[in-house]
Amino acid sequence: MADSAARAASQTRYPTGVSRLRLAIEPFGRVGFQVDVYADEVELTSLAAGRGVDPHHLLIPDNLLLPGTEPRTVPFAVCPGCGRGCADTQVTVSREADLVHWDFSGRGGVPGGRVSFAADQYHAEAVRAAADHSWETPVRTACRLVLTGTDRDHLRAYGLRFDQLYGGSDELECALLLGEERYQVFVSTPWQGRSPQEVAAEMCATLHQAPQQWTAAWWPIRHGLRRPKIAGPAWTRMRL
Repeated sequence: MADSAARAASQTRYPTGVSRLRLAIEPFGRVGFQVDVYADEVELTSLAAGRGVDPHHLLIPDNLLLPGTEPRTVPFAVCPGCGRGCADTQVTVSREADLVHWDFSGRGGVPGGRVSFAADQYHAEAVRAAADHSWETPVRTACRLVLTGTDRDHLRAYGLRFDQLYGGSDELECALLLGEERYQVFVSTPWQGRSPQEVAAEMCATLHQAPQQWTAAWWPIRHGLRRPKIAGPAWTRMRL
């Protein structure tokens, strides 16, 4: 097995010079999605930790691939088994004149640890991928609308930030982190036969209220924590 993997790696045509970027959002598992990254049609995510990250961790609500005034390190690939935290790969995105550079860290990557792109083509592809919603299911459309339509400054004022959004046939659920990952807070909205836009609008309206007004469930990430101070009368402790 190790010999065959080594032979495959030795036969890979790695990108060299100035590469051309292509991003593809592909299904993963039963309900997941991942961002596959190509440089000169060499698929880089499988050469790194194994599979691409969820588009909501890379492109939405903020397009983390767009270079800023300072270099920025962003998630690039994750372990196919656990999906996060286990031998992940990151890239540091930076711009130099008319080039965008990726410098790899963590598990895998490319020989030399760097891939470079023409800035104009790179920017156009990163913007295109973030604006392409053709891959979305109704649940993922609702999740995107909540992520982009919620006042995150309002949440931060209470020490809250998004963890993940997900849903099934009955409801859309938002999981938030409170404090320095001390608690998870769960807020849900029923589908009731409504469109993703209607469900997302209700979720956003709820999240724009003070948390004390929410109907929510809370769970202590750290053992021994009592009821959160911001909890309202309709907050209950989650039972696993």
